[in-house]
This record gives sequence, C-alpha cells and structure tokens, in this order.
Amino acid sequence: MKNMKRMIAILMTVVLASVLCACGGPEPKEVADSFMTALQKNDTKTIKTVYAGESIDLELAFEDESEDDSSSGGYSSTLEKIVGNKLSDFDYKLSDEKIDGDKASVKVEVTTYAFGDALEGFYQDYRDKVLKQVLEGASDKKIGEMSQGLLEKRLKAMKKNYTGTFTLHLTKKSDGWVIDKFKDDGDFYNVMTGGTIDALNKIEEMFNNTQE
Repeated sequence: MKNMKRMIAILMTVVLASVLCACGGPEPKEVADSFMTALQKNDTKTIKTVYAGESIDLELAFEDESEDDSSSGGYSSTLEKIVGNKLSDFDYKLSDEKIDGDKASVKVEVTTYAFGDALEGFYQDYRDKVLKQVLEGASDKKIGEMSQGLLEKRLKAMKKNYTGTFTLHLTKKSDGWVIDKFKDDGDFYNVMTGGTIDALNKIEEMFNNTQE
C-alpha cells in the first residue's frame, strides 16, 4: 500500500509538472490574435495587456485632417460613426511566427476598407468643387458643410478591397509576450487605415506641386 501511494505521488508530481510547463503563457501568435481581435471589438482593456504603447487610435489621422481644415467645422459625429464602424470591420490572417529568445515576430495580412482611395477622391472633389466656392466668397459655414458632405459621400462609397501586410514585433516580459510600440507613420497604421498614410503623402505631394 505504501508503494502504491508513493507511485501515485510520483505520478501526480509528473502530471503537475507537465501542466505547469504547458501553462507558460500564450505564444506570440496567440498574443497577436488576441490583439487583432481586441482591435475589432475596440477592447481597450485587452489591448493594454498585450501592447507596450499607451493606446491605439486609428481614427487620429481623420481627426487631424479635419482639425487642419478650419472651414470643415470639425470632425462631425456622423463622420466619426462612419469611420469608427468601418475601421473595426476588417479581416485578418496571421502567419510566419518567428521566435528568437525573448524576441518574436508575427506577420499579419489585413483586408479592410480603402480609406486611402476615399481621401484621394475627396481631395479631388475639394479642388474641383469647394475651392470654386471659396473663390466666389462662400461663407465658412457653407464651405464646411460642403466639405463634410463630400467626405461623407466618399467614405460611405468605400469598398472593402484594400489588402496590406505588416509585422508585429514582440518582446517577452516577466509576465508574457508583449507587442512592441508602433511608429505613428509605420506600416501598422497605414494598413489598418486602408492606405491612409500613403494617400496623405500623395495628397501632400500633389498640393506642393500645385504651389510651384
């Protein structure tokens, strides 16, 4: 009987050790999956647990553009709703997980709405329609309403046909894997906003060319 109890004790010790080893925390690809799902659900609590930065604000580029245009009247609640809903409506695939000591990387392919194309289209609309009103002396209110209407129309017409890839880089901390902070003008923000950064750079270039 003593031998039997000793064998059971040894067996339980082996099983417990195996369980503890298996519960060493989520792997980089699992952390990446949690992060991307949290973005879809706007789950800020989960994002804070797996991301090294303070927060993720995908709408910031649109807010900044609206604030830069003094005639736009600001970032309207209608535009905010359209942008917010479509930014979170994306599909993603994870692949190519690589682990090297306390560093890791996971490739992410995202399919989302073509915000960049919408902004480029809005810029052309603004040049063709709004500037004419400015030159004719239209009020700031009229210019703002017209600008908002043109942008809203472009955003509503967007198709979910933009696909891009970026790489999540992770660092292993004492409590598990954490995604490294993103650059504000990097691939993550450009892809997650459907090519917005590329579009803004292109618009800036076109604007500068008209000033020459």
